[in-house]
Amino acid sequence: MITGLGAAALITGTAQAGPKFYFGEGKDLEIFLMGQIWGVYGTNVEIPGTTGLKENKGDIYIRRGRFGFKGHLMKNLSWKIWFAHDNLGRDDLNPVDAARGAVKTSGLTYSKFEVWDAYFTWSADKQFANISFGYFRPQIGKESITSGFAVLSFEKGLPNFYVRRHIIGKPDKGTSEEYGRASGNGRIFLVNWGGLYKAKGWSLNWNLGVGDNQNYTDLKNWSPLWSARVAVSIGDPEMKKYKLGYKQTYFRKRNGIINWPQLRIIREKVLTEQRVTNNLIRMRCMA
Repeated sequence: MITGLGAAALITGTAQAGPKFYFGEGKDLEIFLMGQIWGVYGTNVEIPGTTGLKENKGDIYIRRGRFGFKGHLMKNLSWKIWFAHDNLGRDDLNPVDAARGAVKTSGLTYSKFEVWDAYFTWSADKQFANISFGYFRPQIGKESITSGFAVLSFEKGLPNFYVRRHIIGKPDKGTSEEYGRASGNGRIFLVNWGGLYKAKGWSLNWNLGVGDNQNYTDLKNWSPLWSARVAVSIGDPEMKKYKLGYKQTYFRKRNGIINWPQLRIIREKVLTEQRVTNNLIRMRCMA
């Protein structure tokens, strides 16, 4: 399909916090925005429907786009709703798709505007009882429940896409009425109980959810989806406070079993003491 594919050039932006408005005690509204722009270039890309015709092909598009709103209706009741506009401006003949044999030739657009998450979280107890309900991801699989803006690689790995489709049982089938309308974003309507217990030197983070992931059913045949995740952290916790959202790394801001900042301080003290001792030995030898 393709004899040469140039490395993807990526311009990526992190989450940008917008204005925040306050409406009295415990009530606020924040606007936020995220974006990733990709530029890809392929050489000798085969043109579908032709014989022996190849050409170089480049494409620049918005790989990921998000904007949304979040805030508090009261001190212990938070909410979040955000939208996705992925692959905006992406060509049908894209070098990345050509390399994996998935070129679209029907003129369909890749871009899809959809609700990404929409949920409330009631923190009856911020440590032990956080109840979330709405449209969001079952809390299974670190890659799946971590934002694409918080991973180390340019693109999320297969544990993200396979897990999402397997858990909810709804592969992205587009708009075909024969198979039903579904999205492969891994979201369903869910009620989730979660918490974060922090002790000295370790922490426990847990989530237990139940949701409806079926397209067509009745009460007799209804089979809910149960999901659960338990994580024990040695050292600093996964997060400072409970939330539905993770990061793959905190870039040395989070300490594991070894407290690296403290270790550097100890090392510097030891080196200083060694230098002082060596100087004293030299002085005595000279005397």
